[in-house]
Order: sequence, then structure tokens, then C-alpha cells
Amino acid sequence: MLTAVMSTFKGVCVVSKEVPIDFFGQLSTTGDALILKRNSDAYQYVEEISERIGLVYIVRHPFDVLTSNNPQTKREYHIEPHRWLGEMLALKFLIEAQRKNVQIVRYEDLVTDGSKVQQQLAAYFGFEIASHVDDLPAVFKASSAAEAAMHGVRKIDTRSIGKYKHNPKKIDYLRSIRPRLGSMLDWVGSEFSYDISLK
Repeated sequence: MLTAVMSTFKGVCVVSKEVPIDFFGQLSTTGDALILKRNSDAYQYVEEISERIGLVYIVRHPFDVLTSNNPQTKREYHIEPHRWLGEMLALKFLIEAQRKNVQIVRYEDLVTDGSKVQQQLAAYFGFEIASHVDDLPAVFKASSAAEAAMHGVRKIDTRSIGKYKHNPKKIDYLRSIRPRLGSMLDWVGSEFSYDISLK
């Protein structure tokens, strides 16, 4: 979704396919900016990414992340606890190191007020908005993998927030893995104002 929003800026070239961070220094564009979506293990190398490269890190309620589904994954839940912990450790490093050229976007803000997030990103990176976020289906040229992960390119939809709350099976699963999440879960809840109670 965030990659799709980045395609609404004028003069940017968006590669919607996930790529290793090595590509960040190998690809070039004739446009004003090149937007890459990093692959699933890139969080392990976040310290190696030059500060000249701008990063937009999206964070989402941990329980929605840990119970999300991706049709391309054969597992019931796409993000396993060890990967979530690694991703959050990388994010915590960026924040505590006060790494320059970083913007953090809460998924919930993106889907409830996409236009505001779009404006904030434009202001931070000096981009000009070319298309409204409601026009994503017409603007974003998704790879087949990206389209499958998004369950189809469509307008931003708020129904993806808090889906785990209405599924007893997901609640039970979250309770079973919660001890593994440890203090990182508490940090994410506090840092990003997420309710991490399981009622």
C-alpha cells in the first residue's frame, strides 16, 4: 500500500517488485527519484543502508501484522514472530540512532487519512503530488506479487484495521505467541500508541 502511494508523486520511478538492498546502489532512473520496495530480509542489513538513501518505514499494529495473510505464503500467517521481532529491532535502531532521512508511517494513519500521509511524505522528500490517493488503482503499476499481497490493487480501505479482534482463532494464536514477543511488544505499543491488550 505504501509503495502504491509513493507512485502518486510526480517524476518518480517505482519498482513495485521486492528487491534486496543491494539494488539500492545499483539501479538508476532518469526521473527525480527511484522508489524501491525492499525484500523480506532487508531489515537485517538496515545499518548498511547509506543515509543518502531516504527510508520510509511503515509500522502496523503488531497483532494485525502477526495474523495477516498473504496468498503467496503457504503458512497460515504471513509474518512469523521471529521476523516481526527482527523488523521491530531494525526500526528501534533507526529511531534510537536518530538516523537521518527516515520517515515512519503508521499503517492505520495511511488507511484512515491517506491524503494527509501523502502530503507529509511529499513535504519531507520534496515531492510534488501528481495523483490523489483515491486514484491508486489507475496509477499504481503493481507487480503480480504486489497485487497478490494487496489482495488486488484497490482504493485504500479501513476494514483491514483490527481484523484479528473479530476472530477467536487469531486471538488464541496471539495469546500463544505473546510470551515470545517480550519487551519488544511493549515498546511498539508505547512508541506507536497501540493497545496491545488481548481482551
